[in-house]
Amino acid sequence: MEFSHDKGYKYFLSNPEVFADFIRDFVKESWALQIDIDSLERVDKSYIGPDFSEKEADIVYRAKIKGKEIIFYILVELQSTVDYTMPFRLLVYMTYIWMDIIKSSPDAEKNRKGFSLPAIVPLVIYNGENRWAAAKSYREIIEGEEYFGWYIPDFRYMLFEVNSYSEEELIEIKNIMSAVFLLDQKISWVELLSRLKRLKSILKDRNKEEFKLFKSWLKYIIKERLPVEGAEELERIIEESKEAEDMELNITKTLDEMIREIKMQGKKEGKIEGKIEGKIEGKQEVAENMLKLGIGIDIIVKATGLGEEEIENIRKRTLKILW
Repeated sequence: MEFSHDKGYKYFLSNPEVFADFIRDFVKESWALQIDIDSLERVDKSYIGPDFSEKEADIVYRAKIKGKEIIFYILVELQSTVDYTMPFRLLVYMTYIWMDIIKSSPDAEKNRKGFSLPAIVPLVIYNGENRWAAAKSYREIIEGEEYFGWYIPDFRYMLFEVNSYSEEELIEIKNIMSAVFLLDQKISWVELLSRLKRLKSILKDRNKEEFKLFKSWLKYIIKERLPVEGAEELERIIEESKEAEDMELNITKTLDEMIREIKMQGKKEGKIEGKIEGKIEGKQEVAENMLKLGIGIDIIVKATGLGEEEIENIRKRTLKILW
């Protein structure tokens, strides 16, 4: 099995249950809570444009609002780089969907006075390092649009920037996509392990299929971004973890072993005078080395006995992101 980064998101969101949880928890609109989950239907289709090129949106779902026969579409585009033509791109996909609906509708239906097209709600998930700087509405990319008022079509898309969410915010959401966002942020290998350990509260409530999806994503997407030692260790953790509790236990063992190795390395190189509880200079040096490895402050407090404020001051002087 082989995935590109964007395909990893598509892999998750192609699962209706995962998609439904994402919409309910991330989309801050009243209609998101009213979707009839049983009506969710993935539209997996390519469209041939006027130039005979084949175009396919990343994720398209057809859905209904609970209690009403309102059919609408949710269009999701997955981005790892900023695309300044995104409003136009989305318009093209939306137009293809509408064209396909008109083409497949009986003449008697589309020629009646009350014929209408379904609403399409465009969403963009962006996991790039730089902030998203593209226009978020269609009118913004039209030259002189301010002169023509309602004669110029317009729409906005919802943007979800993976790196803009805080760790606590994503832990609080408690669904598979928040777990994916949490691990897909720009973090070090050791910080990834620390966050993965915290995901027990999310993963333990997932069904077997969702947990299997999550482990596959770790193995085929996240593992590829790690140094060799980290990739091998993560694969071991994945293979030995049948449930969320197993994963937490395996990660704890790995983190504890890393801390022991850092302490031993410091002693061998003469960087620490005496034991880890020894001179304050030695503790600061250990904290500095651990920060350079991307280890979380809570773990460093436990390993060195230094206060959070002191470690934060050391971090400001020395921390370098490894990822």
